[in-house]
Amino acid sequence: MRRNPRRVKGYLLLPVAVAIALIGAIAFLISRQSAIEVELAAGELDTARAEYVAQAGLQHALRELAQQGCGPYTDLINYPFGADEYDTQLSHDLGSITAYTASVDQDTWIDSKFPDANNGLDSKMFIQLDATDEGIALLRYDLSAIPAKASILSATAWFYVTDAYPTGPLEFHRLTADWSETGATWNTTGDAFDPAVLTSTPAQTTLGFWVSVSLTSQVQGWVNGEPNHGIAIRAPVVDTKGKYATREAAEASYLEVIVGNPPTSPTKLRSTSKLDGGGAASIGRDDVVLRQAPVSMRLLQPGPAEAKDTYLYEWKPTWNFGVSNDIWVDERFADSTANGLIRFDLGAIPAGARITGARLELYRVNPSLGGGPIGIYAVADGWIEGTASGGNGASSWNLRNNSQAWANAGGDFGSRRYALETVPAGTGWSAWEVGDLVDAWMNGRIRNDGFALLPETAGSAAHFASSDNSDPTLWPKLSVTYTCACGEVCVAPQGSGNLLMVVINPTTLVDEDQKARDLFESWGYTVNVISESANQATFDAGFAANDVVFISETVNAMQVGAKTASAPIGVVSQDGDYNPDLGLAPGSSVTVDDEIDIVSTDHFITRPFAVGDLEIYTAEMEQAIVSGSLTADQQTLAETDGAGSLVVLEKGAAMEGGGTAAGHRVILPLGTRYRFNWDYLNANGRLLVQRALAWGIGADKTSAGDVLLVVSDPAALGATEAARQVLIESWDYTVSLIDDADPQAAFDAAVAANDVVYVPSTIDDAVLAGKLGAIAKGIVFEHHKLVPEFGLADATDTGSVTSSIDVIDNTHYVTQPFALGALTVFGTANETRIIHGTLAPGLQSLAEVSSQKVLDALDAGATRVDSAPSPGRRIKMPWGQVSFDPAWLNADGETLMRRAIEWGANVPPPPPSQQLLFVVPSPGSLGPADTAK
Repeated sequence: MRRNPRRVKGYLLLPVAVAIALIGAIAFLISRQSAIEVELAAGELDTARAEYVAQAGLQHALRELAQQGCGPYTDLINYPFGADEYDTQLSHDLGSITAYTASVDQDTWIDSKFPDANNGLDSKMFIQLDATDEGIALLRYDLSAIPAKASILSATAWFYVTDAYPTGPLEFHRLTADWSETGATWNTTGDAFDPAVLTSTPAQTTLGFWVSVSLTSQVQGWVNGEPNHGIAIRAPVVDTKGKYATREAAEASYLEVIVGNPPTSPTKLRSTSKLDGGGAASIGRDDVVLRQAPVSMRLLQPGPAEAKDTYLYEWKPTWNFGVSNDIWVDERFADSTANGLIRFDLGAIPAGARITGARLELYRVNPSLGGGPIGIYAVADGWIEGTASGGNGASSWNLRNNSQAWANAGGDFGSRRYALETVPAGTGWSAWEVGDLVDAWMNGRIRNDGFALLPETAGSAAHFASSDNSDPTLWPKLSVTYTCACGEVCVAPQGSGNLLMVVINPTTLVDEDQKARDLFESWGYTVNVISESANQATFDAGFAANDVVFISETVNAMQVGAKTASAPIGVVSQDGDYNPDLGLAPGSSVTVDDEIDIVSTDHFITRPFAVGDLEIYTAEMEQAIVSGSLTADQQTLAETDGAGSLVVLEKGAAMEGGGTAAGHRVILPLGTRYRFNWDYLNANGRLLVQRALAWGIGADKTSAGDVLLVVSDPAALGATEAARQVLIESWDYTVSLIDDADPQAAFDAAVAANDVVYVPSTIDDAVLAGKLGAIAKGIVFEHHKLVPEFGLADATDTGSVTSSIDVIDNTHYVTQPFALGALTVFGTANETRIIHGTLAPGLQSLAEVSSQKVLDALDAGATRVDSAPSPGRRIKMPWGQVSFDPAWLNADGETLMRRAIEWGANVPPPPPSQQLLFVVPSPGSLGPADTAK
């Protein structure tokens, strides 16, 4: 594949520099040896020289492999090395490879400070984050030339840096909603991205060069059928900026995609030298792991809730400083040494990734200290950050937790010093290269108990900002660059939500359950544990308080029984004994293998992978497989030895043995407690588990929500009712119909199964009366005679015939995209419906016609006209005559209707309630000024 020399920069500079230095050293050794051993026989000298040249060829080839990633590969033939030359050959099984270049078909940037502005024709994408403004870049690639479900070996996105901003990295996210280059604004697309980070770029310290990132896993998902809405580029840290050229510029962004079979790895590499005067040597390696290029990057800068840092202070040997603003590293005075501890959760880095670099950065906050040499070591035992700031408890100079002492007062640390930097005096950032230590943690050579920062000489002293510092820009940060083997999905699991984990004993977790809990929490989940012996009522309470259930293989199936069978939330099982109860299969068995065979990538769980063999373990282990016949609704996503090892059941689908599933159900291809170890689950296996949990919670829900549409007769929809259904469904909602004459019980059940109710003007208000007034779900309605029942006012009337309304409040979610003043919502003049009389105290009037209210809302809990609190959100649309046809709405009118439905469905959710503590001289006798406040 041809590469533009202008783009071989950034991440590639380090391996290039190392290789050049090595080749130079080899040349020096040849020269030196030639000078020293002039009396050696010519044959012996030629042999050594040939070996040196062959070694230079081997290092050159390794550098090339690092740059070429997963292919295509080009052997080096007759490559000159001074007067000599070398050949290199890579033995690999790649099959056929096809290279594609995908262009950007849409790009723009949006700005929170100008929420209605569109920048689709700009020549630069501006990414920024500061205290008052955020700019996000949006772009989408045209992947139409790439075959559906093709196996993506690599997808490298290239961006041209137009302006230098050295302050911090930029992060890439998957966009989750459609948009257009000339229509996207902050109001329409500002929140339309997945919070999971795909990859990052480093700070853009210079302009005028190409920077690259790997989007391999995301492109695989797109070609497997995930909607391609493109990517968003954001600044994760305050005061960070970046600018890239758009497709309107000469240096437009693009995507290089390699399609083919994953290369055999490890493979063999051989280098053969040929001297100019005759003679040759051949050396090789058979352990070369082919890895993806370019390398990926993640910045870790956690805040107080996620971070773990403190210091151990000899002068106060029982005190804990877990919530101190500073981390002290100090040896100025006798008996008052301070050692700093920092631990970063590395769950954001894929398991087994090769760490190519890691940079620890800390900000010096005390200008009066003189600095000095500070070394980085590995903490050798577990410790607790604590919640004190001075005072006893948790980790201290004497204790590593609340009850256990350090083996050595002041902390237990490994003997190896991984980094040493002389910290200058005054304030500012200091940095240490700690890649070797992070790589040791990531690959299991030592356990990650964090960094120890130790003063190396008497007089060394620096105080660094901790994660509890009030300025988030000063929190400790760790930048990690890494790469994964070809064929692995190089994305760390990332999720959120509450996970109920069934275990043997919640008080004392067995080893494998503790590993699972730590792993799930490192992915972002809040884990709550429940005992296998808990009764059904306790399980039901757990279902209500959590989003998904995980059944560990460690538990006793006889104890748990069928307690999870009726769970209304997703259940992800590691134990095949529950297959019949969960409706997944009649039975289960086990087999031994290190890989599964992906047979379907149409499902959310398997979408990032290619069809075919997928290694999920680093060594062969047991896998659970299903046995017996499956129903038509059960979906086998992967097999092992021809039997289903990853099987799912949708909520509402037909279960094996009868009935329908109360929630999503998954059986994972993981082994039994005796033949399974979480440590051996590789990056692919971990991502598979996390996506199963995410799908159990509801990720990839195909609908934007569920709308209950009240109609006159579901069996014979009127034309305008059908038009409403089609329009709402075009916004990705799932629409259910209910007859306005149905009984209250039918309404109660239908409301419970949906997110929002839409009541058109076509229904009979007398027949519907009373059936929806008390529901807690949101109601969007057109019929003006329902205004009193829903509590907005006590009277309504016919308004003016017009094509526009006057927006008087655009701070509300429904009217936020529009400017104040006239807003045309109809294609031609239409009749509006107004409310008047006594208005509800909590009413929010959003728009008027001729100074009369036509668009009005009540939030949940707001005071109705009858002085009672509104049980749910209520909003009346401006139109309301029986003959109203949605086809009369223009684009802005449709947006108004869509946002009313979104708001009714609790988007955005109401802000958390807040309480104000008001200090007064005497609460029992407030003065006039206090009463006014």
